[in-house]
Amino acid sequence: MRFKHRYTFNVGNKKLEEFLTLNEIPFELKYGIGVFEVFEDDEHWEEINKNTNHYDLLSLVETIYSPKEFNNAEWLSVRSKWRWEYPQPEGKMEYRHITYNDEKLCIGCGRGLVQKDSFRLKKTPKWASKYFLMLNWVEDELFISSKAKEELQKSSLKGIHFYDVKRAKDNVSFDDVYQLHIKEKLSPGMIEDNETIASTIQCHKCGGTKFIHNGKGIKYKKSVFNKVDVDIIKSAETFGDGHMCARIILVSQEFFQFIKNNKLGRNLEFEPILLV
Repeated sequence: MRFKHRYTFNVGNKKLEEFLTLNEIPFELKYGIGVFEVFEDDEHWEEINKNTNHYDLLSLVETIYSPKEFNNAEWLSVRSKWRWEYPQPEGKMEYRHITYNDEKLCIGCGRGLVQKDSFRLKKTPKWASKYFLMLNWVEDELFISSKAKEELQKSSLKGIHFYDVKRAKDNVSFDDVYQLHIKEKLSPGMIEDNETIASTIQCHKCGGTKFIHNGKGIKYKKSVFNKVDVDIIKSAETFGDGHMCARIILVSQEFFQFIKNNKLGRNLEFEPILLV
């Protein structure tokens, strides 16, 4: 794996621009913002890191995995890069009271929602050659096309369930978009260390804990997967800042290979889970 940092800076920082030019680090200047990317295994990394700290530049970190690392991973996280529309009704996020049981909802951190009913949408997406999407505001649910549903139903994957998605104006179920409903939840087992966790947030209202990743992978105890007999499951741990609260969607190598072999993963993003 390799760690890539993406930095932004204000145009006009001539000393930084001179440093980047001198060290042959490409950067782009656009709309008053400069952008450059660098890997931690770059020969100039130590000096680059020193300079970015000097200028108080923050980076977004992305972990780049090899094909071998993807194919050797026993478990992977998955999310869709295609974010589409909003759950209904969206005013004051009222969907939370219709789609979820909110009796235990914490207004401080967003923890405690349990799904009780179908999601509602204004309309269905134009899938074209895409098969998976995620709704805005909902970070831990996957929605699929009828084509993806048909393929998953034919598979031998375990833990695959579907919920209808309904039209907001009359509660009639759509026939070309479904929720890939994930019933199972993994036992707690994430490794909480500085290598992968950027910060831990303790809610002052409910006392619950949420985490924010630093972009350098997700690390779990291998033992928590020993008795898992499904191919898709959610983490026990919750993640997100502010009122955003979501679990990680975890899938088996079998699920990953099924998606890849059936060419369903155009807009899906997988990441190997580091097991220790």
